Amino acid sequence: MLKLTARLAGGGTVDFAMTPGGLLVHSCDDWPCAVCRPTQISESRAYCLCLNCAYAVVAAASAGEQGARALLDEISDALSLLEAQQPEPRMPGN
Repeated sequence: MLKLTARLAGGGTVDFAMTPGGLLVHSCDDWPCAVCRPTQISESRAYCLCLNCAYAVVAAASAGEQGARALLDEISDALSLLEAQQPEPRMPGN
């Protein structure tokens, strides 16, 4: 698992984690996300999630979604590595 920080053109930084399986979890509103910004996804970046969607996948898998255990483990590892400083995960409304 890798935790990296990238410097953005505007002078800011963004934290992201890359799992051994190739999942990229990031904290940047402008980067692609397979869930909430799929139109920005190219085939080479299909396995990336923003923090909010990563938290949502963890919550769904924890609630018993079938076949999500491996993905849950990778996302949980990435979130732990990033040490996201959000007061609580933001979840889409039901």
